Amino acid sequence: MTTFLSSAAPAKGGAPSPPIRRLRRAFLAARLALGERMYAAAIDDGRLAAQIASVDRGILRAETARLSPGSLLNQRRELILLLAAAALEDDAPMPGAEAEYERARSALMALRREEARVATATPQPVAVRI
Repeated sequence: MTTFLSSAAPAKGGAPSPPIRRLRRAFLAARLALGERMYAAAIDDGRLAAQIASVDRGILRAETARLSPGSLLNQRRELILLLAAAALEDDAPMPGAEAEYERARSALMALRREEARVATATPQPVAVRI
């Protein structure tokens, strides 16, 4: 006995739809803006701000020495995203970063709605026994 899976939808190779990619980019931009605003307003757990400041000094040294700060910029970006993630986890507006917090929450909700809409609209495979 062989079982085949059949679906009414064409195979897409797993790539997200253009609206989902757009919403993911918007959410990323909103998280970066939130993290940057939190850092500027000194809203942090004490540890991340010190790490970001240290990386900022490294970036300045690299630029002064005319070296590429690429890896340091990536590290800074990840730290900024961690800062924003901590705020979004707490589910409470951050004093001094309210607008960015609301923008990030809205972007997250829009992304979740679209992912749910796509998941329910995609036909599921059906097992056919021969």
